[in-house]
Amino acid sequence: MIATIVIIFTLNWNNFVWPLLVTFEENMKTLPVGIAQFSPVEGSYTQEGFALKMAAVSCLALPSLFLFFFLQKYFIVGLSQGSVKE
Repeated sequence: MIATIVIIFTLNWNNFVWPLLVTFEENMKTLPVGIAQFSPVEGSYTQEGFALKMAAVSCLALPSLFLFFFLQKYFIVGLSQGSVKE
């Protein structure tokens, strides 16, 4: 059950297409959509633009990583429970 919760949380946290299609206001956009539209410098295809986007993506991954490491024992048991015959 906890493995399912971790997987569903990660999928919804990283959801990109649906929020991109249905949100029109800046304050309603999710973090992945905001990062994709983030342009810190004139021409975000520069080294500085990529560095800032990668820093933002790294911060975006932290909640999922913390959730996984906090519930790692349950996650591994939940995934292996269905694959082991007793």
